[in-house]
Order: sequence, then structure tokens, then C-alpha cells
Amino acid sequence: MKLGGNFKRAVLFSSFTAGVFLILTQAAFAGYFESLSPDEQALILKGAEIVKDHAVAGDPWPQYTVFQMVEATPLESAAVFADFDRHHEYFPGISSSRVSNISRGGRLTVNYSVKLMGQADETVVNELMSRQEGGYRVEWKLASSKQADQSDGFAVFEAMGNA
Repeated sequence: MKLGGNFKRAVLFSSFTAGVFLILTQAAFAGYFESLSPDEQALILKGAEIVKDHAVAGDPWPQYTVFQMVEATPLESAAVFADFDRHHEYFPGISSSRVSNISRGGRLTVNYSVKLMGQADETVVNELMSRQEGGYRVEWKLASSKQADQSDGFAVFEAMGNA
């Protein structure tokens, strides 16, 4: 999607168990993109997706991290991601999503109807969007679910550096 005439290249970085999304645009900022090897950076710039995993001490599930280029600024990307009432439109397995509460400090409670491994579930997640150096951060923490014990993580949308 082209957003105005000044769209930027971006990278989507996501991680599961401690979920993370990262949008990186062209600006001078050292961040997640710069933590990739030169070969990985080249793959991202060609439009490839990179998936990494690593063990988490005391957790039977690994943490997954995904890097993927996105054509948008950090603000545009964070705004789309933070449209929680529309998550069901672009996240597979979510049949409905709605913000049910906004508390002091901007923390949102989002109710999701999901289908995990063929089983329907009603999931409640606490979400918070904040500004950080070079971009934006959205954090989430599972409040309740019949099928999952934990789903905490964050999404980071930041500049790609000099790529």
C-alpha cells in the first residue's frame, strides 16, 4: 500500500511467546534492523521474511521473531497495528476483535474471538501503545483465555537506519 508520496521502506519484526513486531523506516537510527547480519539485511531489503527462534528459560515454547519489509512509516504502521477493532480483518484465526475498555494511561482491553487449533476461544488482552526513540511500541499481555496460559509481547515500529 502506498500512503501519500512520502512512504518509506519498513521492516516488520515480530516475535511470539514474547511477541514483537518491528517496523523500520529509512532514517538514521540504530535498532533491530542493524542487529541483523549483512546477509539478513540484504534479504529483508529484497522483500524476504526472516524467522528466528530461540529457547526461553523455563518455558516449553520458543520465542519466534519475524522480520519483514513493509512500505510505510513507523507512525503509519503503528496506527494500522493499533486499530484493534479491525484485527479480525488481517490476523488469521481472529473472527472478531473489539476494544472493551480504555483505562488511565492509555492501556486498552481488547476482546478477541479466536479459533486456535480448531477450538473456539474468547481471549482478553491488555494492550498499550507508546512512543519510543525512533518510533512506536505496542505491548500486549494476555489477561484471560481458555486455551492459552501466556501470550505476552510487544511490537516495535522504528527507523531502518541508513538502509
